[in-house]
Amino acid sequence: MILTDMPASCERVDARDEGEDNYLKKIGGFSALSHNMASVEVRSVNSENERRCTPITGCPHRPCIDRRCKVQPCKTDKSCPSYPQAICVDTVCVNLGQSCRIGADCPLFPTTLCVDYRCIKLGQACTTDSECPLSPSIFCVQNRCTMLGQPCSVDAQCPFHPLTTCVNSRCIMLGQHCRVNGDCPDYPHTMCLHQKCTKLSKRCNSNSDCPIAPDIYCLQGECVRLGEACRTDDQCPHFPLTTCVNFRCTVLEKSCLLDAECEPNQEIQCVNSKCVKLGQYCRSHKDCPKSSSVICMNHKCIKYDKACQMDTDCAYYPQTVCVRKHCMVMGETCFLDSRCPYYPETQCVNERCVKLGQMCTTNGDCPSLPGMRCHQGKCLQFGRSCWWDSQCPDQMRCVEGLCARIDVACNSDSDCPFSPHTSCVNRICSKVQNSADQDGDLQTTTTHPTATTTDIPATTGWLSFSVVYT
Repeated sequence: MILTDMPASCERVDARDEGEDNYLKKIGGFSALSHNMASVEVRSVNSENERRCTPITGCPHRPCIDRRCKVQPCKTDKSCPSYPQAICVDTVCVNLGQSCRIGADCPLFPTTLCVDYRCIKLGQACTTDSECPLSPSIFCVQNRCTMLGQPCSVDAQCPFHPLTTCVNSRCIMLGQHCRVNGDCPDYPHTMCLHQKCTKLSKRCNSNSDCPIAPDIYCLQGECVRLGEACRTDDQCPHFPLTTCVNFRCTVLEKSCLLDAECEPNQEIQCVNSKCVKLGQYCRSHKDCPKSSSVICMNHKCIKYDKACQMDTDCAYYPQTVCVRKHCMVMGETCFLDSRCPYYPETQCVNERCVKLGQMCTTNGDCPSLPGMRCHQGKCLQFGRSCWWDSQCPDQMRCVEGLCARIDVACNSDSDCPFSPHTSCVNRICSKVQNSADQDGDLQTTTTHPTATTTDIPATTGWLSFSVVYT
């Protein structure tokens, strides 16, 4: 039968009241012409009535009852004998669930629709989403099964707003009862808060603008739920603003003054008054959090300026040493001692800033530089053998027959190497014994208050000079 064979005035076949019809129009239901098309299809489907069938072969549209394809009148889906395989469409039971590509592939279209490549009916009464056909796009809205999922950018673009909302660029229904986050549609863009599904993608300026719950943060102007399982930082959403701590994604933004005020995790330390994760892989200082106290050492971001009393208090000794009661990294490029940080505690050796005079037990405790060795429990740099200071490189002095760098930081004479030939003057160890100038003439190098006797090595034995200061 074709459309032109229909009478000008056609009775409605479906038995729903006018209110339900208006509802169907709102969700994509049919016009007057659509009603006529549905009537035509009902009549055409009736032609299969009483056709023989088996439970296996079934009927194209009708339920198979007593081995016959029969028209089964109905008022609700549950009044169909084969429910839920058959549901009530236009007062008769119709088999649904057929494969489809478009709505026209489905029986009694447009009363039925093609959703997720299956023929389904919409508009039936419901109280929860679970009473509607199973689909990520179908929700119970105003006690009717309704198809959502329309593309959107803001909530106002969604039908039935504010009952529906825009999440992850598509319209969905929220507010359902829930026990865990996984009960909510579009998780993790949504979450279960106070036993109701709640949208997280709310615009925000600070954490206080977001729902009050653990692991919810304002990131890049949007409320985001964290806490997902992770093994590396880059597995976390919004990385590098988020980080992986104890195998969970989180945000570190707690204010602090001491490392102990951060999480009980040795990777979380106080940097620039904020709790920051360290220990990540790096190739240069630029790969680490910006801070004067954080550097890349051995391909690992570390914090080095911890309090100390001696070098061995520093976690990365001997790469870090104790200078002015704080662990410091040496090795900056230099040309003069004065260019080194914390001079005179640090000096320029071979164009690198190093600390001299630190405590040691073996040569391995000292910086890996030419001539550096442990002497009398202190790291010193030595050169060639000598008789006079003039035979030594700049900043070295001839002491006990060897060129040595003795100008280490000190608080008292006992801090200086080669005692009693050195003395602490203005917090720097200086040579106090007699020495010779470049011409070989003897002269005093300091105005020490007592007489000093110096032994100078000669080719045959030792020469002894005694000079009394005036």
